[in-house]
This record gives sequence, structure tokens and C-alpha cells, in this order.
Amino acid sequence: MPTLSPAERCTGCGACASVCPRGAIRMLPDRLGFDAPQVDKTLCVECGGCSRACPALAPLSRRAVPEQVWGLRADDAALRERSSSGGAFGLLARRTLAEGGRVFGAAFDEHGELIHREAGDEASLAPLLKSKYLQSRAWPAYPRVRQLLRQGTPVLFCGTGCQTAALRRALGPLADSDKLLCVAVVCHGVPSPQLWRSYRRWRERRQHAAMTGIDFRAEPGGICLRASFADGSSARYGGWSDPYVRLFLSDVSLRPSCSRCTARLDGSGADLTLGDFWGAEDCLPDLAAEGPGLSLAVPQTERGRKALEAILPQTRWAAAPAAEALRANPSALAPAPEPPEALAFRRGWGPWPFPVLAAGPGFPARARAAAGWLLEKVRRNR
Repeated sequence: MPTLSPAERCTGCGACASVCPRGAIRMLPDRLGFDAPQVDKTLCVECGGCSRACPALAPLSRRAVPEQVWGLRADDAALRERSSSGGAFGLLARRTLAEGGRVFGAAFDEHGELIHREAGDEASLAPLLKSKYLQSRAWPAYPRVRQLLRQGTPVLFCGTGCQTAALRRALGPLADSDKLLCVAVVCHGVPSPQLWRSYRRWRERRQHAAMTGIDFRAEPGGICLRASFADGSSARYGGWSDPYVRLFLSDVSLRPSCSRCTARLDGSGADLTLGDFWGAEDCLPDLAAEGPGLSLAVPQTERGRKALEAILPQTRWAAAPAAEALRANPSALAPAPEPPEALAFRRGWGPWPFPVLAAGPGFPARARAAAGWLLEKVRRNR
């Protein structure tokens, strides 16, 4: 049997499945709904390719954190409105499309599943622009990226640090192609697709309609959900008052490997890292005063620096010392430690609906939530 990452360190990136020459590895949901590799022993020839491709088993070489970072805001107000922060990713993507290239990023498919999708024009780019706070399935896109690079087509791939590291491992020598621009997002961690589905069903039952769209960044300045439904209605769920957001921000619902992440700013293999510029009012007060929505850009390679410099004329921008800027963006440098409540949350995982999962650790809280859910169900069935 091949050597795969221990479950507590596996990021579900899918690099192992992508490089398997026999298709012996499938990515299937574990008990918590996170995709993890499953090996078909009858197909495995023990070539070792999966072990060599695994970023958790063989982390990428560390890169020095640059001394300067950039804060930037796109001049295009419409693009900023459709983006999560200052619109830097949208400008990079437009540049790639203008060169005849393709852009890959996370977007929901017709079934409401978050996957990495390919964009070849402005219309197909729009769903990729905003942040989504759950884990996407990125590995099905790796073979397509490989195909495009072999054809000489420019590619921009944007994902979490573990996903950019996985892509580089899966591509092998092609990862050094001058046609590839890897962009990592500053990542807090990822809840499971299964938890998101449970939450979505709960919201649909309360709204009495199917959810047709979700915006995780409906307002500037933080996480604010706005959902649209099949009956034409919409609803806003704000910040810490929303149970899904609360579980995410408190680190309770994150994948176990997120607290052990080795693919942060210096280990993602990305050419450029982007995120929200939290704390900009302290180190870039003039730029921050112009309004909400500011991108933090950290170039990590010469390719990343050139890509960033190419879009600067379309922005309002300023440089800042990295040490000062990253002080307010700790997720860029190190993972958050796993809270004790996370273990209790995972132990209680089962067939219960979202309100019971989100009730908090311990039997009393979940018992009260379960009783309320059962009572509501009885009332609906009368």
C-alpha cells in the first residue's frame, strides 16, 4: 500500500489522486464530510507517485517573506463591488484573459457544490471573484491546467495555500512554466462541504424555498451572508450572529489539518498571495480612509511581482512594511491553534440537522437544540 498523509494532516488537496497513473486513488468524503483519498488495492502498483506529490508529506521549499507588501484598490468601482476586497484578483484575471489565457478559481456549480471552475471570459469569471468559506474541490482542475500549459496557454490558478502547493506538486516540471501564475488566498481554514449542505438545508426549511445563490461577503468589512431563494426572496445573515459563520470564525468547524497547515505564506508555492488588508488604517491610513475594500498583495516570486506591477496602473496603491502589515493578518503566516471545542464538535457529528451541530459542545446544549428541532418538526407535520 502507498504511504499517504495521516488523516489529521491530510488537506484533501487531491494531488495524490491527480498523479496516480492507474486511477487507484479516489477522493471521497470522510465522516466529517471532508474529501480524503481512498486507495483501490486492486489497481495500485505502489509506484510511490502519490507520496511524492503529497504536500503534507513533502512540503515545498520555504520562501522568505518579502520586506514589503502592497495595499491596492481597483479603480473600477463595478469590479470592486463584485469582489471581496479591493479587486486585485479580478484585475489579474482580466489580464490573463486579455492574453488569451484561462482562470481557475472556486465557484458553486448547478448543484450547489463548490468546485474549481475554468473561466475564459468576463461572464464566466464573475462567479470566481468573491470569497467562499468552505472547502472547494480543486483537484479535478489539475489535469486541465496541465493540458493548457502544454498547449502554451497562460493560466492563472487561485486557491488556498494547500491547493496551490498541491497544483505545483501535481504539475511536476510544468509548475515552473512561465505561462502559470499561482495565486494563494490568505486562508483562515475551511469547513466541510457536508456542514455547508446541512446549513443550507436548514436555511431552506426555514425559508420554505430552495437556496439559489449565496454571497459570503454581501457587505464590506467582514463576513456577511446574503442568500437568494427560488421564490424570489432573499435574506441577510450577519457575522457572529449566524451559526455557520460563528463556527467558522471560532475555528470549531475547520478541517483538522488546518491547525497544522504548512502551506501558509512561505510554504504555498504561490507566486503571489492576496487577502483583505486588515489593519490598513494603521500602516496605510490615507489609502484606508478612501473607503472599504482594500487588497493585501504579497509577491513571492519575480513572476508574481511582475504580474502585480502590471495591474498597479489600474489601482490606487501604496507599499507597506511586511512586518507591520502582517501583524494584523496573522492567518497569512501561521494557522490558528485548534480550540478544545473543535474536538467536542467533531465527536458529536452524526445524522442531526444543523441547529443541533451548531448548538455548542456538550450534551445539555445539544439536547436542548434537538428537543427544539423535534418539536418544530412535529408542529410542521400537524
